[in-house]
Amino acid sequence: MRNMPANNSLLPDPRVYIGTSGFFYPDWKGVFYISSSNSEDHLLYYSRFFNALELNFSFYQMPESERLKRFADPALGGMTLSIKAYRGITHQASDSAVLDTFLDRIRILEDSGVLKTVLFQFPFAFQETADAWTLLDRIGRAGGAWVPVVEFRHSAWFTETNMIRFRDMGIAICATDMPVLRHLPGCRFHSTHPTGYMRFHGRNASNWWHPREAWERYDYLYSREELLNLLPDVKKWLSKHDDVYIFFNNHYRGQAVRNAQMLMAFLFD
Repeated sequence: MRNMPANNSLLPDPRVYIGTSGFFYPDWKGVFYISSSNSEDHLLYYSRFFNALELNFSFYQMPESERLKRFADPALGGMTLSIKAYRGITHQASDSAVLDTFLDRIRILEDSGVLKTVLFQFPFAFQETADAWTLLDRIGRAGGAWVPVVEFRHSAWFTETNMIRFRDMGIAICATDMPVLRHLPGCRFHSTHPTGYMRFHGRNASNWWHPREAWERYDYLYSREELLNLLPDVKKWLSKHDDVYIFFNNHYRGQAVRNAQMLMAFLFD
């Protein structure tokens, strides 16, 4: 893999932030991370190549403020952050206290100025109900210094009426690229907010529904031709926003790194 530094100051368009979903995977050692097994060193090394990072560990456990402090380190060169909301908010029945706790924990990143977006990714089974809209309204009202981003995995949410409603709520609907399967969103370029947000999940259709291991769903490397074919749509989508955040989630064995760098080259070379 050819590692090409691309920090904030090197990107020619200050509106564009590109990175990966997560940065610390054991199978990245020897592929992207060569010399160190220390996660602190990995974070600093990552910041040399990307100007944005989507934190994913916060989905699996309620993040601790002390653990988040290191992501506001000035040594990271002003790398911007998104953080994925705890699954107790999006995937489990919970009261508003869980959301309040999460918002309180991430305030350390908000106060430092590095947190730009918060991702609320809902599962395929999340349906349009009165309770669902109540939660979405709370999420929309929680935004301030950061933009609330919502990702749906079921295509039923993507109606024109709902898109207008999300725009009025101040919610950015996540654009996606994923396998074209029944009731999945597939490849969609949504625009409901001045801030745009997109996640590339890969197109591993055969392992999407019933992977033996969770990483198998995201075991996919976009070819040069696939990304070039998407480039006109990406550029058109980019032109509709003040800022855009693009993250690659096809993380197995550093494939996200390769594709993120590939897209940067296509956009800016």
